[in-house]
Amino acid sequence: MSFSLLRLVATLCLAVLLSARALAHDSIDSETRINYLARLQELRSALTVSALSDVRAQNLYQIGVILDEIRELFNQDCESAPWNDPQSAGGQ
Repeated sequence: MSFSLLRLVATLCLAVLLSARALAHDSIDSETRINYLARLQELRSALTVSALSDVRAQNLYQIGVILDEIRELFNQDCESAPWNDPQSAGGQ
């Protein structure tokens, strides 16, 4: 695995989890962020240590699954946000 791909995956994971927007979402509280970060760091460290391609592939897949879970949580928060409520839009 190239170092640049590994760096990209790690950067994307941390950017998603630590962004100011992430801190404002109800579905991703402090404990959830800590758990996601710990799991992502564990998977990332196994990528650098392991030389087995099947282990690297499985870890990259798991990172993708975690990022998909985070995306789904963000989507749920956006859908339930007050600005998406037609009742409150424009004072109607």
